[in-house]
Amino acid sequence: MNKVKLLSIILFLVLSTKIFSQDIKKIDSLFYEIHNEDGFNGNVLISKKGEVIFKKSYGFSVEGKKPLTDNSIFNLASITKQFTAAGIVLLARENKIAYEDDIRSYIPELSFYPKITVRNLLNHTSGLYDYMKLTDSLLIQQDPMTELNNQKVITLFERIKPKLNFLPSEKYEYSNTGYLLLATIIERVSKESYSDFLEDRVFNPLEMKDTKVIFRYINPVNLENLTTGYQENENGKLVDAIELTPEVYNYDSVKGQGRLYSTTLDLYKWSIAISNDFFSDSELKEISATSKTLDNEQVNYGFGWYITNDLVYGKSIYHSGSWPGYVTYIEKNLKSDITVIILQNVSTKSTGIPTYPLRNILYNEKEPILDESYLKSLAGEYKMSDGRTKQVAYRNDKLYAVVNPSFHLELIPKTKTIFEVNEFRPKVNFEFILDNNVVKGYKFYQLDLGKKAELKKIK
Repeated sequence: MNKVKLLSIILFLVLSTKIFSQDIKKIDSLFYEIHNEDGFNGNVLISKKGEVIFKKSYGFSVEGKKPLTDNSIFNLASITKQFTAAGIVLLARENKIAYEDDIRSYIPELSFYPKITVRNLLNHTSGLYDYMKLTDSLLIQQDPMTELNNQKVITLFERIKPKLNFLPSEKYEYSNTGYLLLATIIERVSKESYSDFLEDRVFNPLEMKDTKVIFRYINPVNLENLTTGYQENENGKLVDAIELTPEVYNYDSVKGQGRLYSTTLDLYKWSIAISNDFFSDSELKEISATSKTLDNEQVNYGFGWYITNDLVYGKSIYHSGSWPGYVTYIEKNLKSDITVIILQNVSTKSTGIPTYPLRNILYNEKEPILDESYLKSLAGEYKMSDGRTKQVAYRNDKLYAVVNPSFHLELIPKTKTIFEVNEFRPKVNFEFILDNNVVKGYKFYQLDLGKKAELKKIK
């Protein structure tokens, strides 16, 4: 290797390390600032291609007594759902269950319903009534010390026979009821408790030693690193969440939709396993697949994960969780293999999850510098396949999608040819088509809704 090439490599490594170090400082500053404003108390872990690039604790585990550490254990809330779904996938792998099975064959107590499939439960298209609304009005208000569990909820459904909110597969509606039933299906098919099944089949193989199903109020446990979840009372003081929301006691034994506790380090092991060999390629494809309702509406929820697509950064799967005293988040980009894990044990009006500024740092989002003549060449009139026309306008060094004469949406460049509509959700992308630097048209994408179209430039 010649000296010039060697020096080039050394210079590249030095610059890369410097840029990486700057990004770490930016991430730390982001969370430190939010923490100082009482908007964040928790742990953060970020990995890339299986390697931890950032991990830090901000705040306390037990107020005034104990700081958070890497080993602090948090209530995952709805992040639990991806593990419940994983249990179903493992049973399907052994041909003990199929995604299109009628759930009445596993839960005959619900025989009064039309066919609802296991897949309907997984992707929230079952139409089932919310179990918490039912139990709150019929049980908890009558007896504040009611201790609920999955079977009691199912028995109540059998007795009351609440109507479906809609026919199965007709719509998407997030359903905790569905994941409660999935946990029960796991138990009835495997002949193990939900907790033992996950421990035997997921947590132990992946050495997730601090991940457990815990019923902390009904069946108190003595775990050294278990965090307390705090909420803010009317005087602005942080108190144990059960003081303000005593109903967490009533729901403490209901599982599948929640009730899993873990650490950032264990969830990091889980993230690695997802993209390695814990799931087969076909299983991961199924887990992260979108679907359609009967009305052809896009369902951006797979098996325990929300799904989003980006023209530049590819597919990501993610989920948040919220339960009195806890706010959680996990996101994994399947293209770049970047994982973000955020676990918090204080939930107030100020508590947030800074996903957007964090992504800007992690993906080093910088607008490409495009000259005026090139931007002007992209502006003009474009024709859709049905004959309608759309206009792209140039003004003050920026491009705009013209909705009507008085309403223009700014297009932010992500690459030379890919632009994103500024601050619009679900995300909209324009991909301009060039042939020898001549603009021929553009492709319109709204990937999260499954929409796309191609337009030809006519002026």
